[in-house]
Amino acid sequence: MRRSSVAGPAPRWWLYLPAFFLIAAGWALALPVNGTYDEKDHIARAYAVTTGQLTTHRTVVDRRDDRKPAFLVPASLMPSNSNVDCAWAPRPARPADCQHWTTDRARVLTPSGAARYSPVYYLLVGAPLVLAPDRTGILLARLISALAAAALLAGAAGAALRLGSRLLALGVVLTATPMAANLAGSVNPNGLEIAAGVAVCCALLALLRAPHARLGDHAVRRLLVLVAVGSLVLLTVRQLGPVLLMLVVTACAALARPAASPSCGGAARRAGSLPAHGCSAWPVRSAGWRTPAWPASLRSPATPSTPPRRSSRRSWSPGASRSTSNRSSASSTTARPSRRWWSSRRGACCWAPWWCRA
Repeated sequence: MRRSSVAGPAPRWWLYLPAFFLIAAGWALALPVNGTYDEKDHIARAYAVTTGQLTTHRTVVDRRDDRKPAFLVPASLMPSNSNVDCAWAPRPARPADCQHWTTDRARVLTPSGAARYSPVYYLLVGAPLVLAPDRTGILLARLISALAAAALLAGAAGAALRLGSRLLALGVVLTATPMAANLAGSVNPNGLEIAAGVAVCCALLALLRAPHARLGDHAVRRLLVLVAVGSLVLLTVRQLGPVLLMLVVTACAALARPAASPSCGGAARRAGSLPAHGCSAWPVRSAGWRTPAWPASLRSPATPSTPPRRSSRRSWSPGASRSTSNRSSASSTTARPSRRWWSSRRGACCWAPWWCRA
């Protein structure tokens, strides 16, 4: 049966956006410059990428006497290299007013431990640092990073509500831990990476486990966009991104419910977003599972959208001898494992690509 383009009320995922953003923005306002993990390295990298310094051959010795790659950034962008860490190192911790700022915008060599990181994230947050290379630019860059992470987490909450799982929606809310909010509210790609992983996981679970009545064409399109955006972020933010994405896809494929495959596959294919095998075949194939086509001898040309059923009873005529109805032990032992295989969960997962051709 063909579904309508809209199935069920749309979850109000956008209500989560200001909540997640305000949590991360609170950290962005409260943290001193370089008040979280390696922020000074990411600030220098963001300014350098935005101004065209994608790579560098320059090096400089940092506060710990370690030689690191360095970029040319304005002196006013951060406190001097000698006291940029004064708020937390050396111990004991001191107030943030120990940092010495200057208004001089002459470019100086600034070390960065993130010199070889992917430039995608830094292009997103680097513009305010170029326009205002001081504490104002750093705050604006933090807010942009917080907004991007909040949008992904809000999309994850919407996907959880589309699945109809309040427990999963609560789990998304609980992912906004102080550490995650701290990273999302700073110039650091780790916060965006966490939000992207949560978004991909929730969107895939909604596609693979949502009941038939909850997924319309519009909902499937939005979930696929969320998967695509989250996957792109995971693949480009850090070097471990592809490994994390593979783990997320494998876990979601293991939790897939075959009953959800016809709905997501049909809608997604009509939306023109997936190949003929549908959305359930992608995570199954990504997980390395075998997905054979439906056997030709078992296909029903009259009803191609419904998997044909194999009758467990054999035809019997009164004139047939008793020995004819009883198969040999070798034949029965061969047939029983075959029937068990087709009815097993693995067999059901292998049917998913055929189901999505409807």
